[in-house]
Amino acid sequence: MKRRFGRTASPSASPVRSGLMTVLALSAVLALFGWAAQSGVRMIAEPVNDEPNPPPPEPEHNEVTFWGDVYPIFERSCLSCHGPHRQASGFRVDRREDYFDGTSRAALVQPGNSNGSPLISILSGKKAGMARADVHRLAEDQVAIVAAWIDAGAEWPDRPGKQAGTKPIDR
Repeated sequence: MKRRFGRTASPSASPVRSGLMTVLALSAVLALFGWAAQSGVRMIAEPVNDEPNPPPPEPEHNEVTFWGDVYPIFERSCLSCHGPHRQASGFRVDRREDYFDGTSRAALVQPGNSNGSPLISILSGKKAGMARADVHRLAEDQVAIVAAWIDAGAEWPDRPGKQAGTKPIDR
């Protein structure tokens, strides 16, 4: 007994009717999905983090130190573009002579005079005609720390732990 498989005759369905049924089925699925997604979402009025941003550390006894207060600001904000690996505009934020020397350009820091120091106008974004001034602008509290350092005499001591006049030992 042999069986033959083949097409069976069925009533022909209209392509328009089957297309309409497909569109209706997809619309129903999408509507159901939209409803499920919307009902699963709750409104968040405030950020999830309930802790306020901590205030920046205040210098102890209103004494600003270069390595404790000023250099960390330069390190976080400036070192990537003005550091040992990249020196945009030929300036290095980690070298004392780039602030005070003034041989190749005007000195950026005038010790005891933050209002006359070009560094403050750069960091506050107020230097006229400066390219990318928005990138150089720091927060007001950071500018105030740098200004306090300048007004206090802008001392730049040797890095803590490093003795003056010593060279590293080559091994």
